[in-house]
Amino acid sequence: MAEANRKLAAILSADVAGYSRLMGADEEATVAALNACRNIFKDEIKRRQGRVVDTAGDSVLAEFPSVVEAVRTAVQVQQALAQRNEGLPEDRRMEFRIGVNLGDVIEQDDGTIYGDGVNIAARLENLATPGGINISGTAFDQVRGKLDFGFDFLGEQEVKNIDQPVRAYRVLLDGSAGNVAGKPASEGFGRKIGIAAAAILVVLVVAGVAVWKTTEPPLTPSETVAERPSIAVLPFRNLSGDPEQRYFGEGLAEDIVTDLSKVTGLLVISSNSSFGLSAKLPTSDGGFRDLVSTTAIAGTLNVRYILQGSVRRAENLVRLNVRLLDSTTGRNIWSERYDRDMTDIFAVQDEITREIVAALKVTFTDLEDARVAKRYTSDIAAYDYYLRGRRLQSDVTREVNREARRLLEKAIELDPSFAAAYAELSLVLWESWYFSWTDDAEAVKQRAGDMAMKAASLDDGLPEVHTYLSWTYLWNGAYEKAVAHGRRAIEINPNYANGYLYLSHVLTYSGEPEEGVRVGLRGMPLDPYSAYHFLYHIADSYWLIGDYDKAITSLNEAIRQRPNFVLSHAWLAAIYAELDRLDEARAAAAEVMRINPDFTAGIWRNLGYKDRSIARRVVDGMRKAGLRVPDEPEAS
Repeated sequence: MAEANRKLAAILSADVAGYSRLMGADEEATVAALNACRNIFKDEIKRRQGRVVDTAGDSVLAEFPSVVEAVRTAVQVQQALAQRNEGLPEDRRMEFRIGVNLGDVIEQDDGTIYGDGVNIAARLENLATPGGINISGTAFDQVRGKLDFGFDFLGEQEVKNIDQPVRAYRVLLDGSAGNVAGKPASEGFGRKIGIAAAAILVVLVVAGVAVWKTTEPPLTPSETVAERPSIAVLPFRNLSGDPEQRYFGEGLAEDIVTDLSKVTGLLVISSNSSFGLSAKLPTSDGGFRDLVSTTAIAGTLNVRYILQGSVRRAENLVRLNVRLLDSTTGRNIWSERYDRDMTDIFAVQDEITREIVAALKVTFTDLEDARVAKRYTSDIAAYDYYLRGRRLQSDVTREVNREARRLLEKAIELDPSFAAAYAELSLVLWESWYFSWTDDAEAVKQRAGDMAMKAASLDDGLPEVHTYLSWTYLWNGAYEKAVAHGRRAIEINPNYANGYLYLSHVLTYSGEPEEGVRVGLRGMPLDPYSAYHFLYHIADSYWLIGDYDKAITSLNEAIRQRPNFVLSHAWLAAIYAELDRLDEARAAAAEVMRINPDFTAGIWRNLGYKDRSIARRVVDGMRKAGLRVPDEPEAS
């Protein structure tokens, strides 16, 4: 048997992020864009003495005799593609992920190449963010000091079908120097952001001390971390080979967040933050940079412990790999692999929670033990529909809202006693009503309330049930009940970040803005990634109190964190207009229309203030700032 033709080569692997979505939206335009992008690849590969090996599907595979030239090609291509995407709507941009590896490959007579050298490049590509480049440690060793851009060390990555972890680095396209020392990337950066976030909260807390009278000051991140072991759970990486299965790993991780949150001896960061920051990290200019290390996540969220894992699902079998890390030492405190039947998935979640609690030496109370043991449903199919619907719910568009509703209704059809599914459906229906995505608003409003009531009748121990009941009572004018259920949600789960956010909102609408500020500031450290949302509601509270300076400061900070969150700009425009600072009001209104040219102030008339004249003040301010206001509704 002839020996295989082996050689050492630099491999570049690329594919399109979100290709299926692009094709589903417009096949002809996507194919045309793909061909144009591939021409950019081909020209640059040829210019740098590379060879295109394959262009199957949406991919590009190339080899180079030089790692330096392979990485230079990747950088030049990404910069050219970024220029091509300028001016295109976000949903039509074609963004590639690129991986580069130096490794041994087998070359056939027709030029096709195989082997781990190719596989590792492909796995690094899968780990890259859209528009990003990851390279292996073997490639980095050859290019270090030879190129004009920086690198961040990603740590050792476990990748599919590769026995040993792969040392990986991210190429920095923004001109920054990066971090290639022994510790994973962005540790210092993440710590600085975490300290900055804490400083912002401390300033707000200090500024607000005179506003409310309380013997229990809001918790800052540093205080909460010192008091209790603090943990963030990252979404479990999907190793199933099917991108559509991503929801399953995220859903398992989110339910573990929920279980851990029931333990009062732990400080648990909201999945909004841990899931969001596992992909992106806020920068000082209000944008985002790709996040590459668990250490950076821990620093940003100001937690000590990180739980991460992977999940592979095949038919009725599931494999989970989970590990608990101490960010201060980088050591694994606990790790385990679970090979189970899908029917055992709830038992696995329960076991993971208990192992974490034991590893962190936290005491379970009997009540907490019972709460953790209690599961949503015993129907795996219903649970699967629920996970899919819950994941979609966070993407607020009319079409996604409709699909989330369908999935949750299917979960309820399979298990009519599934309280969490009723609760989630209530939220989806409330969003449909609030954003006017229905032709029968009153019927949807009624059904949203009915679903919350049904969830409560099945399981009033779920904190989200009380949050959505609170929302139901608020929009029906029963303010005392709204506040009572909002408080009950965070009594059940003191780590429930959304509970604090909704309660802050409900308190302010109910005529208790001072308490709204206090509750909002108390919940913000539990979800730093969504601090802008807390700040937006806190600004409303300060405005009602009459402290316009703090309201404007809060909104400006919210805008710095999320420049395209249109509601912050709209609210700022109304406040400036009320103060007769018309130039600033019009500038804020211009930002509103830049972000959303179809924006109108109509829904602001429906804001649930106990004093109905307050909503009219808001709308009048927006009108004065130059924002569109629909015809006045009939007088009641």
